[in-house]
Amino acid sequence: MVPHQNENFQNGEVAPDYPKLAEGERLTSLDIYSGAGLFSRGLLESGLVKIGWGVDSSKDCTDTFKANFPEASALHMTVDDLLQHLSRVIFC
Repeated sequence: MVPHQNENFQNGEVAPDYPKLAEGERLTSLDIYSGAGLFSRGLLESGLVKIGWGVDSSKDCTDTFKANFPEASALHMTVDDLLQHLSRVIFC
């Protein structure tokens, strides 16, 4: 695979090759400060992502997010709490 040329690189440097998604494969999103999920809706409509999680400190927002994306997990917590939880799980 040939790396892409990028005008932000100097002296013959090239951007690294990133893995390509297999046909039909989609990324899973994490929407922080999700609100009702408008950003997630745009991602979903791109066809490149499936919605995995939405995080918001407002219960009304996470309830609406869950109604908009029933297949996703709506996490009612602050992003700080999410990061603290993830750091305990990942770096235990």
